[in-house]
Amino acid sequence: MSVRPLHNLLAQGAVLLCSAAVSLGAPPSRSALGHGARKAPLSQMQAVQSHTERLGLDFLEPPAALLGPIDEAELMFEDETDAANEPMRFGIQRRVSLTLDDGQWVDVAGGRLWRCRVEAIGSMNTRLHLRGVALQDGQELFMRSPGDAASVVGPITDRGERGDGEVWGVFSPGPIAEIEWFVPDGQVASRLPFTDVEYAHGYRDVFANEAVQSLTGCHNDPTCFTNWADLSNATGRILYTRNGANRACSGQLLATTAADETPYFSTAYHCISTQTEANSANVRFFFRVEGCGSTLSVGQAALGADLVAAHASSDSTLLMIRGALPSGVHWMGWKSSMPANGTPIVTIHHPQSFQQAISFGTKTANGTACNPVVSSSTVLWNLGVTEGGSSGSALVEQSTRQMFGVLSCGISSCANTTGWDAFGRWDLAVNSGGFGALLAAGSDDAYEPNDACAVAAPIIEGSHGGLVVKRLSPDWYAIEVPIGGKLSVQSSHTHANGDVDFRVWDACGGTLLAESLDDVNNESFLCTNTSTSTTVLLEVFLSTDTRADYTLTVRPVQACTEDLDGDGEVGGGDVSLLLLAFGSCPGCVEDFDGDGEVGPSDLSLLLLSFGACP
Repeated sequence: MSVRPLHNLLAQGAVLLCSAAVSLGAPPSRSALGHGARKAPLSQMQAVQSHTERLGLDFLEPPAALLGPIDEAELMFEDETDAANEPMRFGIQRRVSLTLDDGQWVDVAGGRLWRCRVEAIGSMNTRLHLRGVALQDGQELFMRSPGDAASVVGPITDRGERGDGEVWGVFSPGPIAEIEWFVPDGQVASRLPFTDVEYAHGYRDVFANEAVQSLTGCHNDPTCFTNWADLSNATGRILYTRNGANRACSGQLLATTAADETPYFSTAYHCISTQTEANSANVRFFFRVEGCGSTLSVGQAALGADLVAAHASSDSTLLMIRGALPSGVHWMGWKSSMPANGTPIVTIHHPQSFQQAISFGTKTANGTACNPVVSSSTVLWNLGVTEGGSSGSALVEQSTRQMFGVLSCGISSCANTTGWDAFGRWDLAVNSGGFGALLAAGSDDAYEPNDACAVAAPIIEGSHGGLVVKRLSPDWYAIEVPIGGKLSVQSSHTHANGDVDFRVWDACGGTLLAESLDDVNNESFLCTNTSTSTTVLLEVFLSTDTRADYTLTVRPVQACTEDLDGDGEVGGGDVSLLLLAFGSCPGCVEDFDGDGEVGPSDLSLLLLSFGACP
């Protein structure tokens, strides 16, 4: 029997010879291996808005760089005759030549905004990919597709999140993608701040409604099976780029044994096996109908991933999502052993890369059905099937609601509902492929354990990279600052990957000295040590998402006694604070001459120090 990869999509009405599926289930018990229960609901990241959205400039349509049509019939024929083990292809990458003259400048507060639109005739979905990004201080880039709030990427600063000048957008419905570039006053913009632009031309509509599937009646809406809601919330559709082709698979969030909310996401090795592919990945959660029999929702996207582990012989890959997770996601439990043949199973997946579907069946055998040889579990379905785009979905044991396989290949389809599918053996990835150690708990930094003020880690002056903060594990640092002295705190992080915030305390359970709660990529602030101790405590925590990387720079600043408001200089604000303290005030910081009261002599000392602190 000839078996083709589950991802290839044949012409409508033909038999799909290979398919894949995603499994989902109700929450496992607290004792279930890998179950991720949260202490509190995950906060929703505030939607990122581009300058165009914030300023209400959508009415002012920017100029468009229009690309011509492509030979879609030829591409679909290639897909049907492709003998390679490749996931479902739905689009191709196209180079775009852009110059400053292709866009439009708009004067805005604090600077100018360059805007440009890229679209292609016949494209059903798209996203942009930029190379050679290099932005001056204060400049920002955004990418988006109008009408899709989940598509906004930015603010992009410097050389992008990874520092390599490469930035990927989010796959979105429709043919239109936009770039906007903010240039602050005083800067000259003589050329674009990137060297290469690629446009993803979608020749298959992967955001379409399930019209074809509903006509065949072979797929089932998971929202009509409420027992499996939690695992539906764990399942995502992953779209990515490989060698100029845009491809689709399925996958799921996986819990660690420690239940620390690490954003691990499993899919098939034949879907993603390199860091380059992981960099390009988008995961759409909740791409399904909003309720049984209701309307379709395009869901919410998380952007980019890191390749954590890959195991070819079980066709398994473990990623860690970089972008912020949406509120309401679930972490799926998993098994490190194989259930017996005859075990009832379930999977939730994105057939043909359309909305979520759920399939029920039975595990029938162990073997090596997939080519190249993959150790797998074979299943037969009694309700639903899988199709191209389902690759990477989870095989779940119904009784424990735990994953034990990843969809690798098969012959089931809407035209062959009695056909088999094969799922790579997750137990081999866990026990032999190194996944087990990773899934015990997500990695952290060298300062752990420092997740409470009582175990704050001493940290010295300077820059400290490779730091990790988790929603369930804030970071605490003990820093030496002279009494009355100032502490400069700077952080470099990507806000879209999680809202990292800061507080400074005088002691464990003591008084708050300063905080920084900005919604920006990089934060910096000054704090005056007004306590009676030379040690202050810095708390780093996540207001949104579950995990974020950051770099921290801490430097004590020479004390400037007269700088009462801690802004680094002596000025009118300090005069106001001193006047408010006029009168008897033993021990007050405003009592510069130490006579027990705040008066004219203290004001004179302050005025003599006017200007920047030394």
